[in-house]
Amino acid sequence: MYCIKVGMKHSMGFRFLIILSVLICFGLLQQITKADQNPSIDVINDSDSLNLKVVGDSQKSQRIEFKSDYSPWALLTSDTGKSEWNFPISSSDQRRLFRVVESVRPRNFNHSSWKGNLDFPEEPFLSENLGESFEVVRWVKFTILMDDSNKVYFQDSRKYLFHYDFAKVRLKPFRGMTAEEFNDSTLYLGRQEGILGAVLVAPYSKEYAVQFIGQDAFPKEMMKFLFDTVTDSINGVDEWDSYLMPVAAHASNVLEDQEYYNENNIALANPDRWSGQGGCYVPGWAMGRLKYIPSDEIDEAYLNGQLKPTDVLLTDFVPAEVPYVAGILTLTPTTPNSHVSILAQSYGIPFAYIKDPVGREEAMSLIESQILLRTSAGYWGSCSIETLDASSVEDQYLNEILELKKAPQLEVNAKATKGQIAIKDLSKVWPVDSRFIGGKAANFGFLRRTVPDNSPQAIAFTFDLWDQFMNQPMGDTTLGEEIDSRLQPFSSWPTDIAGLDKALRDIRNIIRKASDFSDEQKSAILEGLSQFSPTEKIRFRSSTNVEDTRYFVGAGLYDSFSGCVLDDTDNDDTGPSHCDPDEADERGVFRAIRKVYASFYNLNAYLERIRHGVNESEVGMALLVHHSFPDEIELANGVATLSRGLSGRSVRVDISMVTQKGAVSVTNPEGGAIPEIVEGYLYRGTSNYEGVNLQQRSSLMLLGEDAVMDWQDDYLSLIENLYQISEAYIDRFPENQEPRLEFEYKRVRDGEIVIKQIREIPMNESNGSENIAIIGAPSELMVFQGEYGTVMGNHRLKSLWRMEGENRWVNPDGERKSFIANAQVEIALKGDVSNIDQRPSDWSNHRFRIRKSGNQSYARDSWIWDSEHGRTNYWIDGQMPNLTNYERDPVRGLSQINYYLGADYRNPVPVYNSGFGGVNESTTTNDTVRLITGSPNDPAQEGSMLQTRSFTAGEVSVETQFYWPPFPKGPTAGYTSPLEKWVQTTITGLTVQPIILKGYYSQTYRPGHHNFWEDFVFEPSLDEELSDSQVSELLKRNVRQVLLFTDPWGQGGSMSFIGLDGKPRDPLKQVR
Repeated sequence: MYCIKVGMKHSMGFRFLIILSVLICFGLLQQITKADQNPSIDVINDSDSLNLKVVGDSQKSQRIEFKSDYSPWALLTSDTGKSEWNFPISSSDQRRLFRVVESVRPRNFNHSSWKGNLDFPEEPFLSENLGESFEVVRWVKFTILMDDSNKVYFQDSRKYLFHYDFAKVRLKPFRGMTAEEFNDSTLYLGRQEGILGAVLVAPYSKEYAVQFIGQDAFPKEMMKFLFDTVTDSINGVDEWDSYLMPVAAHASNVLEDQEYYNENNIALANPDRWSGQGGCYVPGWAMGRLKYIPSDEIDEAYLNGQLKPTDVLLTDFVPAEVPYVAGILTLTPTTPNSHVSILAQSYGIPFAYIKDPVGREEAMSLIESQILLRTSAGYWGSCSIETLDASSVEDQYLNEILELKKAPQLEVNAKATKGQIAIKDLSKVWPVDSRFIGGKAANFGFLRRTVPDNSPQAIAFTFDLWDQFMNQPMGDTTLGEEIDSRLQPFSSWPTDIAGLDKALRDIRNIIRKASDFSDEQKSAILEGLSQFSPTEKIRFRSSTNVEDTRYFVGAGLYDSFSGCVLDDTDNDDTGPSHCDPDEADERGVFRAIRKVYASFYNLNAYLERIRHGVNESEVGMALLVHHSFPDEIELANGVATLSRGLSGRSVRVDISMVTQKGAVSVTNPEGGAIPEIVEGYLYRGTSNYEGVNLQQRSSLMLLGEDAVMDWQDDYLSLIENLYQISEAYIDRFPENQEPRLEFEYKRVRDGEIVIKQIREIPMNESNGSENIAIIGAPSELMVFQGEYGTVMGNHRLKSLWRMEGENRWVNPDGERKSFIANAQVEIALKGDVSNIDQRPSDWSNHRFRIRKSGNQSYARDSWIWDSEHGRTNYWIDGQMPNLTNYERDPVRGLSQINYYLGADYRNPVPVYNSGFGGVNESTTTNDTVRLITGSPNDPAQEGSMLQTRSFTAGEVSVETQFYWPPFPKGPTAGYTSPLEKWVQTTITGLTVQPIILKGYYSQTYRPGHHNFWEDFVFEPSLDEELSDSQVSELLKRNVRQVLLFTDPWGQGGSMSFIGLDGKPRDPLKQVR
């Protein structure tokens, strides 16, 4: 079947364009007729290929569009300046419709505000940084016109922050359009006159990404054409990595078509690639069985016993809350302020996001295995996540270790009778009043006293109302007694979770549906609410005395609900709600209170109380009450964490503000929305100043928008308010001068910033330990090729270690026996690589001792091996953690101990170092290298930087390629990049065929400070791929090693040969 559709003319501005469309649909791919008008599109079905042939006016632009079924027309490809051209298609396109559209290219006069190409890295059109952030993705926006789709209009993104502002004055199709008209003609597939996008540039590495903007998903073929069009218009990026970074509306479709993009060499990247979000939200350690449970199945798995409290949870997305488990790993990012993060802190369990593909693969390989999980935050926002196989740990030793994790008895300010059901002036309450109104309402007093203009008017309902409600009759007993009898079988930890869950569900249903307030209580409640408007929603927030206390947070354990007074006082039960016409049913305040009360018996809440040994008779539910903030007036919401410390005679306050647009939650984000992160600081004392840095942009922000709130005024104002509240807090608790406080805030339509919650974040850590618990997990170590040791020492001690520890307690100061159970070692001892597989204590002349160096202890194993330098004393030092490190974090695999390998020689060995003084030749009797976890076979990380060095001396040329790891994120006065992974080294001129080195042992690197200079050693005979003929040629030329030293100023360098006799030789004097 072959169909032809002749197009019709349409007007564009003040001109008429004739656009002829020819429609082709394939059945048997057999040509029946041919269009005799231009433009025309035809099927050319050769035996080897299938092509669309376009004939048109060479003075105009033609584009091929396609569609499937009822989908809108989409751009496939285009060309300009030709009267005839072909485009290949695949046989899979047989059920698609194609058409050609010809148009006159719009004339947009040259102007300094746009251009057709970018020139990196010094592109002047790149957007400016905001504030003094250390990690800002810069960008250039662009527009591609449908009638000229081979050309990209890159706009000056310093002058024009938004597409519309640029297009309405510079691009002919959009001149004079309103913003609504512009959006309608650019964001929706099928009626686009232009396609919008941006080129985003990574802050620290040679990477850029292309992003297209639209409300409808683009077909993969259209996305490929646009991506190629943009990347072909960027100069200076030959050594850069490019990515397609889809916006939220396109992400799911792009991921579904990932195989297509891989086949077309288009790498994909997530919006968090440069966000710095891969991280340790809660550092710590855990031991348990690793279980992978999808986020929407966690509750069910917990109830049926598939997921146990002793397990480490690995999940795909971060849910709103999680039950108590031993540790949490997630495959999608959240924020350090999410409810799950705060809960994990309270639980005393590690919580981290695994961003690194290698780390994900390692974790996945250990599912259903007993593991040791350790997460630790490092410099520049780095995060170390280690999952080690602990299957060899026996039950008795495991139980001894887990005893350190036993939940402490929780100190509770037992509830008491106030003598009234409501407190209307919260400016007069203090934390001690948590015995009357719970922690959340009692802490609210700090806000009402300190920042009354930036906190909502509020009241609190006391435990008196709760007790009255619990004392209502229920048959022959009271509601409270009925609940106690149902929970009696589940009063201690651990318990039958499935049985408990059923009991709690029944209790919540009783509270919500089978119980009520008396008429007298209802009158008292309404009187307490009299200061609030009866036609506006009122928020009833949980406030228990086991929530938001100095000892326990309980974030996310209990629920809050809104209600409308008029719905309860209108003398009917029919909707809609008087406070929200969109609610079909009434939403009264009594109903809302009962629902909050019912949440006291949420499963996770009750489990936490019995886990901490809380007496149920001492606790209850009070309420914090204020007007609700409807979504339509909420411009932003956020969570801030404040830390105080002394800096000289000044107080330093660090505040992390995590903010999101509108009412989109930052504590329980949905849809993968990434919030904004702003780091603030404030000094008061001998120095008085403050500032803010934007660390991460919200994924909901348009490029060009400064920040979620007004930059910088809103953030500086918020910092000052939070500082004042922290001052009031430490005045009340002078024994705690450095609290960690968390705040919740909103920005509403009138520009007001409202602070609606304060709580202290307690640090619930494991019990102390006098010794270190060693886990016998296999650990792979290799030589660190960075700023440590010498290049010759790194080369002589080049080795791979696979070690297993003994499963036992170790005294870091007085241990007398090696705790390395076994070691498999590859090392070049006598000119070739040897394999040694033994227990170190069985090695020749083995000794063990704890070596002291200042305040640091090292566990040293030493022995003697025969090397090319004779009998050599080798040793390996394990740096033992200090008491302050292991007392609360005592569990270690060998890979979590810093190891150093050394050799003491009987005779001096040569050393060659370069630097600002040139190449220095000397000797030494000992070498030391640092060992790091990993394997030479590990892939380079995302964002790693490919390096190439080339040098020629006489007839000999060396070109070497290797990766540096991604540059660290955050502030740094300087950094020296180590080698992460070798690619290969090519040496020409020494042998007939070029020598290509790819092995770990044949190539060694040592950078100078800040990589100002670099030293290399290449030893071809240690490479497995060196041919026999090349070995013979090198022997004949008396070349064992090639040394390469780069110049500190990057202008050149020098090369030297080491002969078979170990002596250096000048390559310029080398004779064949």
